[in-house]
Amino acid sequence: MPIIFECPECGGKGCDKCDDGKWNLNECPRRFLDEPAIETLAFARFARDGSWPVDGGMLNQTEWFTDACRLVWSEQSIIESEAISNG
Repeated sequence: MPIIFECPECGGKGCDKCDDGKWNLNECPRRFLDEPAIETLAFARFARDGSWPVDGGMLNQTEWFTDACRLVWSEQSIIESEAISNG
């Protein structure tokens, strides 16, 4: 079952990339992410589960990391809500 997104190119209006304003994702979404994005998702998952990483390395960017977590959690909530409403 594909995941359906609003086309990022046209904002849902319809274009040569999507035709109808929707973009169907029929393969693993990880293929579209770079390594920093994958790491951010992993760290956000750990933090959500109560295992905040210790200070050091890239995690010295505390504000960046907490902002990234909030963004990831927000997007996950939207996706989950849409999946529930689309049944």
